[in-house]
Amino acid sequence: MTAPAWMDGQTFRPCTANPERWFSVVRKEQKIAVAHCKRCPLLSPCREYALAEHPPYGIWGGLTERARRSEGSEPAPPKRSSTVPVDCDSPTSYEQHRRRGEICEPCQAKRAATIERSRRARLDAEHAQHGGSMVGYHTHKALGEDPCNACRDVNRARCAADRAARQAGRRRSRTSAP
Repeated sequence: MTAPAWMDGQTFRPCTANPERWFSVVRKEQKIAVAHCKRCPLLSPCREYALAEHPPYGIWGGLTERARRSEGSEPAPPKRSSTVPVDCDSPTSYEQHRRRGEICEPCQAKRAATIERSRRARLDAEHAQHGGSMVGYHTHKALGEDPCNACRDVNRARCAADRAARQAGRRRSRTSAP
């Protein structure tokens, strides 16, 4: 694929100022790139080039890879092969299975255990720092258990303060302590 004449650098193109944005996989960056393309004096020739040559990556002529494919003139990229087995001992195995649409009981059980350990650690830290707190109350609930008395008392005080504020016709700030 040879570069067309309009790419000679004689005309300013926004894509030369920050080329990473035109090849980003982040949607926000892609939207910014498309907006810049729409103001580019070379929009038409760039779009014609993209639709004729099918560059596999990036924003070309104000079109994302997906938009170029929907124009019907660009072949779909090859599917990723999922023949590589997932290493179920890896920390990311659950996510790999999830992305493939697979269900792996051992990975799901391992993830559930990891989440529970994380919640227990957070609950211990809340109890050590505050005794009882709203975060502790909700963490108890997320763990599927009844809240401890200290966390339950904080929740009751919070609910009572919210009720009193509503009755007084004003709404209490959520950031203030009960």
